[in-house]
Amino acid sequence: MEREGQVRPEFELWFPSLQPGVWYPAAALTRTVLEQVRLGEPRWTSGDRIPSDTHFLFRGGEGARENPRPSRRADPPNSSA
Repeated sequence: MEREGQVRPEFELWFPSLQPGVWYPAAALTRTVLEQVRLGEPRWTSGDRIPSDTHFLFRGGEGARENPRPSRRADPPNSSA
């Protein structure tokens, strides 16, 4: 089963483009949340993961891996410029 997520009821107003109670493919949620972040509304912090476990419920997929691949977010700034 593909990983899916839905907005938690207490955060429905923060994500007006998502329908309450609907399961979306996790990749689609990522695009939606990143677009919201890019537009700057609403202003909230997402932590390290987008979409955030705080704002969304998830099901299916592989879930958390024992040795997850590091993300680019953890890379040090490029000092060769």
